Amino acid sequence: MAAADSHSETRPLSRRKAMGRSAMRFRTWPLSVARWLQHWQGKHTMRECVLLLIALLPLLVAVRSLSGVIAVQAEEAAPKIKRITVSIFPEYDEPRVLATYEGEFEDSQSFPMEVHFRVPKGADVREACAIQPPENEHLCQLFKTRFTGDDTLVTYSIPSPTFFLEFYFGDRASARNLEYTFRFDNPVEHLDLVVQHPLRASDFTIAPAGSAVSDDGKGFLYHRFARENIRPSQSLQVKVAYQKDDQEPSVPKKLTAISPGPQGDQRKDWILLGAGLLLTALVAAGIYALIDRLGGGPVVVVRSPRTDNEADGRPDGFSFNPHERLRFCTICGERLPHNASVCPGCGASTRQSTDRA
Repeated sequence: MAAADSHSETRPLSRRKAMGRSAMRFRTWPLSVARWLQHWQGKHTMRECVLLLIALLPLLVAVRSLSGVIAVQAEEAAPKIKRITVSIFPEYDEPRVLATYEGEFEDSQSFPMEVHFRVPKGADVREACAIQPPENEHLCQLFKTRFTGDDTLVTYSIPSPTFFLEFYFGDRASARNLEYTFRFDNPVEHLDLVVQHPLRASDFTIAPAGSAVSDDGKGFLYHRFARENIRPSQSLQVKVAYQKDDQEPSVPKKLTAISPGPQGDQRKDWILLGAGLLLTALVAAGIYALIDRLGGGPVVVVRSPRTDNEADGRPDGFSFNPHERLRFCTICGERLPHNASVCPGCGASTRQSTDRA
């Protein structure tokens, strides 16, 4: 116990040191990038340098953020789920599979907290809630989803340790020949898996065999499984198969109020995107000013537009004017440009050429 207390006391110190080193690197990397750009700009224009910086800056920020997330996740263990019930309802009120996660986290002192749950890829998430006792009121929250491999990761914040997640996945064909694999990023102390036997279904089989079968008095049978001490990312699978003569779900669909969903988070994402673009522009302007301050300003090569002289093969400096008198050098015979003071052929003064003429 003393060793555990000592570890918990020294851990914040090591974390502060790591954060200090990270902050130092974060403060100095713009100067390093500026020096590299100053060296690189000898072969490229400043416009190319700034465009390259703007293109790379979001990548650098993303890598930095990702490394911080990985470090925090490695340092802090995921909170333990004290109990969770995974319920599977094939063809309940839609021609696909309805599933729910309902449970409670062990540590009730860490809330509010952001939680993550994995659901089948492309699942239609309907509710992401906390459960408020004593009336078991569902406090539905805004949530975000993103693909991670073969799963969809659902993220939302809950104010209390009890949670509820509802989603649909698959179609009628997959519901009647279901292979559902699920896992959690958190350790789970106790898990109950409940699979509902659809109404009017025959030849129903389930694997593994349920440890208990119950009847709710409304015609539904429930197959129940229990598992203990599930490790993070440990995969569990259930297989269900049955036949059905009709195409109707077990119960008619009930209209419910629209729960908060990812739409609110999309507005938030647009705001964050705009702030990120503004920050990128400000940093780019700062880097540009820093390069000028360091000296060795850029050499801007300005290419003049194509002239008529280039088009007809005449050398630059000559212009064709039908009313202008043509002049030639009396020493070498070279044609003299308009208002030229020196012959472009021999270098003689045009005044000298004119005097000899």
